[in-house]
Amino acid sequence: MGREIKQGLDYFPLDTDFFTNKKIKALRRAHGLIGILTYLNILCRIYANGYYFKFDDIEELSMDIAEDIANEQLKRVATCVTETINYLVGRGILDEGLFERGIISGVALQE
Repeated sequence: MGREIKQGLDYFPLDTDFFTNKKIKALRRAHGLIGILTYLNILCRIYANGYYFKFDDIEELSMDIAEDIANEQLKRVATCVTETINYLVGRGILDEGLFERGIISGVALQE
C-alpha cells in the first residue's frame, strides 16, 4: 500500500538574499519586524495548504497571526498585521484580485 498523499508542503525554500531583497527591505522599513514575521507566517500558511491560503475575515486572520508571532500587546500587533497584509497586497507582493476574493497568494509564490 502506498503512502497517503499529503496536501501542501512540509517545508519551502527561502532565498538566502531574503533580507536584502528590495521589496523585503521596503516591508521592513514600513512595518518593522512584525511586517517580516507576518509575511513569513503567511508564507507558512500558504505553503502548508499548497500554493494559496483561503480566509474569511481579515481581522480574524490578523488576530490568528498576531497570536502566532506575539502574544503580548495582541490588539496592537493584530492592527500591525492587518496593515502589513494590506501593504503586501498594495505593493503587489500578494495578488490584489485574489485577496478581494478572500484568497492570499501571488504569482511569484506559485512559480
